[in-house]
Amino acid sequence: MMSRAVRYLLLACATLAAGCSHAIEHWPLQPVASASATKEFNLLWTEPDENGLPMNPFWGTQESDRRRIPALSSGPCMPPDQPFKPPCTDQSASVRVDEASGVNRLICDVEKSKYPGHDFHGHANWTPATLTGRLSWSNWNRGDDDINFIFIPDDTYSGLTTCNDAVDGSGTKCDQGPDKKYIELEFANNELLAPTVTPQWAKIKDAVQTWADARGPVPDLDEALDPHHSGQAPRVSVFGLFGLDCEHGCKSEVHPVYALAIELDRSRSHNQWAILARNWGTEGFCSSKNHLLEAPNNQYRLRLPSASTQMPTATADAFAASYPSVPQPTVEFLSGKGTVVTVSLPPPDAAAVVEFVVTLTWPSTQSTPPPGAPLKAVSAQAPSAANKQMRRHQIQAPKGAPISPTKIVVEPFNPRRSIPPAPVPPTKVAKQKADQKKADDREFVLRMCRDNAGVFPGVPPDRIPPDAGRAICAAAK
Repeated sequence: MMSRAVRYLLLACATLAAGCSHAIEHWPLQPVASASATKEFNLLWTEPDENGLPMNPFWGTQESDRRRIPALSSGPCMPPDQPFKPPCTDQSASVRVDEASGVNRLICDVEKSKYPGHDFHGHANWTPATLTGRLSWSNWNRGDDDINFIFIPDDTYSGLTTCNDAVDGSGTKCDQGPDKKYIELEFANNELLAPTVTPQWAKIKDAVQTWADARGPVPDLDEALDPHHSGQAPRVSVFGLFGLDCEHGCKSEVHPVYALAIELDRSRSHNQWAILARNWGTEGFCSSKNHLLEAPNNQYRLRLPSASTQMPTATADAFAASYPSVPQPTVEFLSGKGTVVTVSLPPPDAAAVVEFVVTLTWPSTQSTPPPGAPLKAVSAQAPSAANKQMRRHQIQAPKGAPISPTKIVVEPFNPRRSIPPAPVPPTKVAKQKADQKKADDREFVLRMCRDNAGVFPGVPPDRIPPDAGRAICAAAK
């Protein structure tokens, strides 16, 4: 729970532009430099996704055994050293950091007390990547308005660190055991979920709101995420910025999420996926950058995994966009891997959000596992020499290589069956609300300063320079 002083400072942020505005960080569709498994926090992957980026990445310590998650409570990467710097990784030159600025940074420094010795209170980002696994609900953090989901990788362990949280809340922070740990998927509610209008995404949004109002578990949320198997974690494919949240112990996360595909129905005859997509996003209160994805023609690809070797048909159930004239997605089939959705967006500085729902109908007879079938855990045995050679070869695959033209386009979305955008683009609505909140917060700060002889109250002098209270009032004028 935030102290009264910190809540006041959150409101005071509205008066200091340096603490609230976002710098621009550009991310081209190319991964972090490849590396060997010699360092704990060298990021590795066995194959690229359809964008040439890492698919289901893991750390150097996990190459031969995914359960060997890198440690942050002992060894060379414990405080004050940082896992995104030598000697923990060979990729430090390409890892980018995102810290809060202005008043936000002061608040993050004050709030950060659980991890003594850490001097870095922000995010360290390796690369955009695609991850597949299972998803369940975590929370809606009203402090920074982030929506958080629990993500369990297909092999259970890839990409974890010892500081990742446990699903059931058990264990101590940064303990060594990998069991029950998860990767957090994060995005700002007003950026990605709040604008949704299609029935499937609106149902998820309403269930999240019900959860927040009830302050506890509600059946509606489980049913919205997996309507046909309530209480079970649905299969998902997520595309976003993979890195470490060092404001909270350097746990791994995907933040911001650029695209999220949730398997709402895993049946062969009605294999339905709900997909949200964008090419921009921030990393919450303890950050200061808007991370823009720079893709060729503003297009990227998201895999909907399936082991089937028989091609499905595809039906477009719903489509909506917060930007006019956005091309609708197309769907392609990759035998033994699944279907690939190509998302087209406007330039990232347009801050557009696209949502759509596609239903795949798979042949009734097939020898391969059906869509969404559980995968076997990764073996703890060391990979063969051939597998190691394959890994090195695949890492060097052309970045952003197009899908082979011999692949069959299943069925493009039909514009006549699309759901039109909201009458007022959600991004404009969000800006209007933000402008109004900024004006309200400024008036609050001015009133507090008038009532306290020109000094903003609640500024802790032992953590923040004693003149900060006067500086806040001066900035408000």
